[in-house]
Amino acid sequence: MVHLALRLAYGLALIAILFIPFGSYHSFGEPAIYGVLWGYHLPIGYVALVLGVLVIFSPKTILARNYSFGATMVVIGLFLMLSLLLYPKQISINLIHGTNVNADIDYPVGNSVTLFLALFSIIVGLTARIGIFIQRQIKQKSVLRNRIKYDRSNNIAVGSHV
Repeated sequence: MVHLALRLAYGLALIAILFIPFGSYHSFGEPAIYGVLWGYHLPIGYVALVLGVLVIFSPKTILARNYSFGATMVVIGLFLMLSLLLYPKQISINLIHGTNVNADIDYPVGNSVTLFLALFSIIVGLTARIGIFIQRQIKQKSVLRNRIKYDRSNNIAVGSHV
């Protein structure tokens, strides 16, 4: 139940990028053009929307069954960073107004939120993967120790049976 709540909260946080303001802008040439660039004006908002829905429904999708949630989080973080770096905000402002506006963006709130969420995803995903790897190593060592104890208690030569 806790895992479901965490997945739901993380998925909703990704979907929220769609509604985050990515900056207030104004034109250098025409001071009358002033507005706010939102996440739904940028492809990053739609990428985050799709990733958020994927996270919420992750155990039910065919792709997510083959991979752990930690690996999925790392991939999501990389997708967010890549989409943040590849698409400049000036193009979105020009597409909104249908002109070639040379704009100044005043505050990059959406950039910082997206970058934080991407880094959070990568760090938590890697931590989960490392934790699983360490648990497997400990389990394998304990099985090996129990096997050696069993072999010694039954006076069987260690390593005689495979």
